Amino acid sequence: MHFRHLVAASAAALVLLTLAGCTGASNDPAGPPASASAEPQGEKLPNPKRIDLAPFGSPTTEMSADGFDPSSLSITVGEIVIFTSDDRIHALSVNGQSDVTVSPDLPALYKFSDAGTYEAMDVVSGATVTVTVNPAP
Repeated sequence: MHFRHLVAASAAALVLLTLAGCTGASNDPAGPPASASAEPQGEKLPNPKRIDLAPFGSPTTEMSADGFDPSSLSITVGEIVIFTSDDRIHALSVNGQSDVTVSPDLPALYKFSDAGTYEAMDVVSGATVTVTVNPAP
C-alpha cells in the first residue's frame, strides 16, 4: 500500500513540473522588440547609477524644486546632456518624449543628434530648460 502512495505522489509531482514548464513565458533575454520612436531628435541613452560627472565634461543641468540650473544650454550636435537632481525624484520629458525618472542617484543622459531647439520639462513642477543644439562646425 505504501508503494502505491509513493507512485501516485511521484506522478502528481511530474504532472505539476510538466505544467509549470508550459506557462507560455518566454526565456528570451532580449525581451519584446522595441517600438520605433515617433520623434528621433532626442535619442535617450541608458540611465547609469552614480557616475562621476567631472571626467566627462558633458553639459549638465540640475533639477530641483526651484527649476533647472542652468535654465538654458547651448551645445553642438552629438553632445550628451546630463540631467541630475539634487533633492528628490523628478519626472523628465525631453521634447515631449516619454517621462524618465531622475533622482539624486539616477541621472538621465540624452544625446542630441539633430540641430534645433529642444525643451526639457520637469513633469511635476512644470519647470523647463531650453537646449539649443547647434550644427557641428
